[in-house]
Amino acid sequence: MLNSILESHALFYAIAALTVIGVVWLLMVNAFYDRTIRDLGRMDTPKSKWIKEFIKIYQMKTIKNEKIQNAEAFIRTQMMKGKSFGVFVYRLRRWSGYCGLGSLILMGAGLYGAYLNSYGEAVRYQYLMAGALSALILLLLRPFLGFGQKEDMILDGLTDYIENRTIPEKKAEVVSELKEDRDSLAAQVTEGIRQTAASSSKFSQFLTPEEEDIMREVIKEYLT
Repeated sequence: MLNSILESHALFYAIAALTVIGVVWLLMVNAFYDRTIRDLGRMDTPKSKWIKEFIKIYQMKTIKNEKIQNAEAFIRTQMMKGKSFGVFVYRLRRWSGYCGLGSLILMGAGLYGAYLNSYGEAVRYQYLMAGALSALILLLLRPFLGFGQKEDMILDGLTDYIENRTIPEKKAEVVSELKEDRDSLAAQVTEGIRQTAASSSKFSQFLTPEEEDIMREVIKEYLT
């Protein structure tokens, strides 16, 4: 049976098919990265579904006051949910690796069959070249397409987005604290004036409750 498979060149066709499938899957991964990188420059109006979902999840955490302790871990977790043409990106990368592994297995089967059936060295060399070339293409295509650099760009861009979006919240907290301090100081000054007026019979009716409110607002405006 193995001999008939070798004679029909089925193993060569299978190696070629695995190579093509693996390349297609890697190109799908690359398409996801490219779409995401393009959306980094238009975060207010993103087009990719994954970026829209990322922004939605981040905004929900902000509304619930859930602080993101590790932005990188949060982004990488969300990237695991990224899809390209309806398939998870991490699965596409894994499957392309399986294609390379499958090519090597078929290469081994071809070499074994060629040796077992006493084929010449030329046939063995062809199987060796076919399997090695397939695995090499699938292995080198990732750095050629710049997967590592693109992941870093996405990570840096989304980290910057998270940090920029937290700045207004911090400013709001500072403004709130300053307002509380101003109100407290105004209340202390007003109370001091009231006590001073009350301590003297001549000015015992100096401030009415309405006048105290007016005085407090005047002091606030002065401290602003």
